[in-house]
Amino acid sequence: RYRDLISAEFTSVHADWFVEYGPLYRPKSAMLFSRGQAITEQELTIARLGIVPLRMAIEQRMKEAEIDVWICPSATSIAPEGLSSTGDASMNLPWTYAGLPAVTLPSGMSSDGLPIGTQVVARFMDDEKLLAWCVGMEDVVAP
Repeated sequence: RYRDLISAEFTSVHADWFVEYGPLYRPKSAMLFSRGQAITEQELTIARLGIVPLRMAIEQRMKEAEIDVWICPSATSIAPEGLSSTGDASMNLPWTYAGLPAVTLPSGMSSDGLPIGTQVVARFMDDEKLLAWCVGMEDVVAP
């Protein structure tokens, strides 16, 4: 649903520009545009309607388990070398789709000298609380 949502919204925002400047778009952006064109209005509606139920389920679990913030990896592996990619975003995808604030704190380096991060996630609209938590955590997870 998240991928449908971002693809369709990217296509909507870039529709006029893509007609004029399509060849100048990066290949990944052009693929996202093409994917977005294939998303139906019904699929887009389903994607949008999934946000709040997911958010509510996550927050209910947080309440039941007395979780203030989620602490999890920010990526599935260390950062890729170079600037062509930021890596696999699947570890922040549920939080992003649910509209929850998330921060990645630097938490070390791989043996190759590439950064490793720890992701911290809070409840909806708790951005300031999340930042306060992160200030207290940064020295703990810092390399």
